[in-house]
Amino acid sequence: MVSTFLFFISIIFNVVNLFAIVLLYMRQNRLSGLKEEQEKMIRDTEDMISAYLLQMKEENEAFLKKISSIKPKPLHYKENPDIQPKRDDQDAPFSKQPIILKKEALKAYKQQETRNISATGLEKQREISDLLEEDLYENVLFLQKKGLTLEEIAHKLNKGTTEIKLLLKFRNNHQ
Repeated sequence: MVSTFLFFISIIFNVVNLFAIVLLYMRQNRLSGLKEEQEKMIRDTEDMISAYLLQMKEENEAFLKKISSIKPKPLHYKENPDIQPKRDDQDAPFSKQPIILKKEALKAYKQQETRNISATGLEKQREISDLLEEDLYENVLFLQKKGLTLEEIAHKLNKGTTEIKLLLKFRNNHQ
């Protein structure tokens, strides 16, 4: 009877041990599966970041080519005595009038071109985009001569400060 009892306890311990071994084996497999998933996610993330950086590099090179192909024109802003300057702030001692008028003219010209689509539409769009880029550079120089900081210029032209810095830097390097 004692031997039957001990035999029965031995079987229970063996079953418990087998159960514990199966549980440990399942946990180990789950952890190794998680490790493989994490390594895959890391590889995917690295691939995405490298693709993003490659795309940024190509866009920067295209931007540099575009900037270097633009020749700076001298600024010719004529003040109209009949037009009173509009002031956004009391602190700002300059007028946004020349900037607004030129941008509005270019915008109207661009809208007219989209209505009158023709065979030379692409060439005219390129001319407009070149004018807008030259206009941006002229406006940046104009506002810089008025004494505005880069942040204020970027805010007035609805551009990023980095874009304004790069534009000035590349224009100064190519002159």
